[in-house]
Amino acid sequence: MLQFCCLGPQRTATSWLHEVVSHHPQACLPRGVKETMFFDRRSQKGLDWYRWHFDHAQAGQVLGEVAPTYFDSRDACNRLKCVAPDVKLIVLVRNPVERLFSLYRHHLSKGRIRVTFEEALDSDPWLISSGRYSVHAAYWESVFSSGQFLYILQDDIQCSPQAVVDRFCDFVGIGRFELPDVGYERINSATAPVSPTVARLFSATSTLLRSARMYTVVHCAKRLGLKAAFSGGREVPPMCERTRSQLMAEFAPDVRWLEHRLGIDLAGWRSEGRSTIIGPDVSEY
Repeated sequence: MLQFCCLGPQRTATSWLHEVVSHHPQACLPRGVKETMFFDRRSQKGLDWYRWHFDHAQAGQVLGEVAPTYFDSRDACNRLKCVAPDVKLIVLVRNPVERLFSLYRHHLSKGRIRVTFEEALDSDPWLISSGRYSVHAAYWESVFSSGQFLYILQDDIQCSPQAVVDRFCDFVGIGRFELPDVGYERINSATAPVSPTVARLFSATSTLLRSARMYTVVHCAKRLGLKAAFSGGREVPPMCERTRSQLMAEFAPDVRWLEHRLGIDLAGWRSEGRSTIIGPDVSEY
């Protein structure tokens, strides 16, 4: 069963990690899809449904999943504990204010949100609660032992991606390898869709197809450019400084929790509200 799992949260370079790890010969990721969503949304399908995603594994490979929707799900945590109690867990860490705005743009691009950022914060509290490291990471650590966790800062990915990959390999127990020269399919989540209704319909249909393990159909639609055709549109205004300041205060307990847990200084997140690291842009993956 599963030997490592990246918990997310969403919009913290999980797709970058998935793409990199997929090139490692000793790692086996789910067949046909990045996120099975089994432990949080599809557990009723049964373990045989989940195991199908790994039936291509070769001898000696370790099984793993990059699953950003698990982070804020206590059900996922408890189910994973029952199935794979010794699993190694990776938590990606990003400035929670930046992550939140990226998450908003992500759902806006899919037609799930149709209002301004400030209106969305009022109407959908999950946007904020989903990034609470002091709540969700703390809960995972109450269920699993502290030695089962590896925390990776997105700033480190931007500055020293090879060093991050080396740490990941050492933690999971697979050989180090050179960071692959991968090409990333980039979805411009900084724009709202031309038609939110069509974008939402496309997203909902993709979800149903994935639930039925019809991953080939989804991939064909992407290759035909259907997803890109529905996602591009008007530019999204940047976050206003007043909202940024309010959110910095809102997430202050989470930043303090991370500083204490990781033994690092994240003062830049509090004083500036944004990362100043220069490097390859993985923030939207």
